[in-house]
Amino acid sequence: MDVFIAVLNGKPVGACVTVIDNGSGSRYWVGTSPEHRSRGVGRAIMLGSLAPMAELPVTLTASRLGRPLYQSLGYTAVTTSTWSSSQ
Repeated sequence: MDVFIAVLNGKPVGACVTVIDNGSGSRYWVGTSPEHRSRGVGRAIMLGSLAPMAELPVTLTASRLGRPLYQSLGYTAVTTSTWSSSQ
């Protein structure tokens, strides 16, 4: 498991977690602080975290908010999921 953090002017502005297992990679919890959304931070996190997985098939779970970015990077939706919360 690796954690990637985007830092701008000494402050963290985005992050994600990656896992490599059995010849494939997964990306989880890609997030950008609200004031830095739509400014390239998510794309930078995605591209930076892809380097160690460049030769592997990679999956991710996308929110509706992140879907346009992921599609622009070549990801396609395979299925949908439902998330639940007790709150």
